[in-house]
This record gives sequence, structure tokens and C-alpha cells, in this order.
Amino acid sequence: SDADVFVDGATNGEQLGLMASSLGDMNSDGLGDFALSNLYQTNGQITGVVVVFLGHENLPIWLNSSLANATFLSSSEEVLTISGVGNMNGQFYSHSTPYDDFGIGVPSYGNQAGVTYLLFGQATK
Repeated sequence: SDADVFVDGATNGEQLGLMASSLGDMNSDGLGDFALSNLYQTNGQITGVVVVFLGHENLPIWLNSSLANATFLSSSEEVLTISGVGNMNGQFYSHSTPYDDFGIGVPSYGNQAGVTYLLFGQATK
């Protein structure tokens, strides 16, 4: 492959990369962040998962989903949707650099009514 960075799933059947999204700069370090969604199967149960990777100046050429900076699990058996949404809550780092936020959609939540969770960016701890 001619990719600069290769990201693979940690387990067989994980299906990492069913959806990918730029998240802007969640922690205002000047580097872009991204998320991937996948399905995870354990003990016969399928779960929707989103893994978040924060940008890094020395990003390795190979990443694994087990190395994600954050992981979000759903009880639903579906691919979760993900999207960067900008700076929804107006938080800034040093007056001019925003903490970007993102959303995770769960289409089948609540008898197919659906729900989207907004997660606010913040400084890396």
C-alpha cells in the first residue's frame, strides 16, 4: 500500500474502518484528530465501537485499534456514525484556538428513534 499510516483492527472480525471521520483538533495541540467506527464481536455479541486517535507529530506508520486514545462502545449491533462538528460549546485554548467537538450517532436507539451524542474536546490529560 502507498498509505503513509496503516491502521488495523486488534482482533479478527473487527471490521475496523466501516466509517472514518476527521474530528478537527479535539485537544487544540495544532494537529488533526480522527475516528474510525467498527463492529466488535465477543462471546457471540456484536457491539458498535468508535475509536479515536489524537494527532501526533511522530505518528507511527502502523497503528492498531488497541492503541486508540479513546474508545466508545454501544450496546447496539450496528455501525455507529461519526462526524466532527466544530466547536459547539465555544471552549477555547489560549483565546484563539478552539477545542473541536464530535458526534456519535446511534440510529437504532430507542425503538429506531435514534440518538446522537456530542463529545466536547478538551486538553489532553
